[in-house]
Amino acid sequence: MGRKHVRRTIGFWVVFVLVLVGAGRLVAQNDRMEVEAQVGATYQEADEGYFSFGQDTMVVTKQGSDLQKWLKTHVGQRLKVKFEPESQGER
Repeated sequence: MGRKHVRRTIGFWVVFVLVLVGAGRLVAQNDRMEVEAQVGATYQEADEGYFSFGQDTMVVTKQGSDLQKWLKTHVGQRLKVKFEPESQGER
């Protein structure tokens, strides 16, 4: 009975740790969003700072900003954009 109890206890702790690690990864993944799509904009939209990424995402930039200029040069190309909270070390 002693060996069986030890094996069950060790098995329980191994499964418990694996569940915690898996749950931690899921929480971390939900803390960011990644969109990969083709950048779309008409000439007028790009001039006004409106850019679409696929069917679900739209980005609005300030006119004359570096981001607007960069996106204007990439209209029609496929890009990957990541949105995530700023980490404590980046402040």
